[in-house]
Amino acid sequence: MRSEATSCYFLGEEPKKLTVPFFQRRYVWEEANWRELLESLEPDNATKAFLGSVIIKRVKESKPSEGIIIDGQQRITTLSILMKSIYDIIRKKEMAQSCQEDDDESEYESIMSTLKTTLFYRIYDSDKFKESSIKIQHSRVDKEAYECIINTGFKNKDYIPDDVQKKYEDSKIMQCYIFFMKTLKEQPIEYLKKLHDSMYSKEDRILVLIELGDGDVNEQTIFDTINRAGVRLTTSDIVKNNIFKQLLDLAKTDNEKNDICKLYDDKWEKLFYSNQVDDKNNWYKVRSFGNVQRTNLDFILYCVACIKWGNGEKKEIFSNLESVYLKNTEKYDMEKLIKLVEEINEYAYIFNKYVLEFQNNLASEDEVEIFKYNEHVRRLLLILEKYGVQMFYPYVLMRIRDTNSNFKEPQLIMDFRSLETYIVRRRIARKST
Repeated sequence: MRSEATSCYFLGEEPKKLTVPFFQRRYVWEEANWRELLESLEPDNATKAFLGSVIIKRVKESKPSEGIIIDGQQRITTLSILMKSIYDIIRKKEMAQSCQEDDDESEYESIMSTLKTTLFYRIYDSDKFKESSIKIQHSRVDKEAYECIINTGFKNKDYIPDDVQKKYEDSKIMQCYIFFMKTLKEQPIEYLKKLHDSMYSKEDRILVLIELGDGDVNEQTIFDTINRAGVRLTTSDIVKNNIFKQLLDLAKTDNEKNDICKLYDDKWEKLFYSNQVDDKNNWYKVRSFGNVQRTNLDFILYCVACIKWGNGEKKEIFSNLESVYLKNTEKYDMEKLIKLVEEINEYAYIFNKYVLEFQNNLASEDEVEIFKYNEHVRRLLLILEKYGVQMFYPYVLMRIRDTNSNFKEPQLIMDFRSLETYIVRRRIARKST
């Protein structure tokens, strides 16, 4: 492992390509993060910026040379979008002013050259620029929006048309670009050049680059540790990362790796991340457990853990969910891990359909829920929701799955009516479990 203080110039150095693994969290920074980063890079700021660390692990014997971004993709993605925004604004201003001074033109060309070097890579130095590729390779939902922003003005149309911006309006990547463009467009060219210089200054280095080798400590451990010290990953992020990393480590062929990618797309991405805007995504809304709040995605993972490994104390599962998954799956083979992902998907589908959508309808001013006496399952779900009872959901989800969601199954009705009377009597009597 080696580390060094650096500037954004490191993007123009080896490895040529930087890849964001598909199992890492998507780009999630918001306006508060963009504004804070911009303020820290303020040219006249007396305090020099320090933006934290970037951790990269080299891919052995890859051509072109490749590094996997273990930590720091939010920072370097934002910096690259800021670079591109500065370039687009300066280019517009230069063209509008039809500047004739050689010095200004040379500075503009210098910035363009720097950005070409840091935002793109060429396999061979003799390759033409049109044969180059984008340096930071995003995956999944971030890929199209990011490549659209970086390529525009370099390889295709001069500016991003309004209809294209509209296409990616839910993308945090596009929102970041629009924010920087709106925030910086009124600034003079000299300010923008100074801002550019503050990112590339070799004297005032704003990042620490940590590069891991094959023999270094597990990269996921480093990733989790650093994020816990800053903006903590959600429990679901860590559980997901561990499961899919285990699967990729077990994969022996490219076909098996492709199958794992497809598993992730079909069983995780489509269900949990189909709506990228977090405030519109049921899975990122929080549930309260006394003084503790967890996302619905964390909660469904808790339910699955209780169902599969819940013979012990449930409180221990709740407070140590990441460790519970890691401990219970560490000896799983590929078949068992795939089955676990499929089970999580099944339980999550049930929870979303019969709990979260039901919850949304109850809260909606436009929807009025009508109940009939013989709708025993829906009545129990209403009672659980209104009383804020969380502890029985693992059992409820398990029973619904066991009966293939047949709400008319006699034994299911009998079991749920017994649970209903217990909850209501306990509520009236104010007794503990």
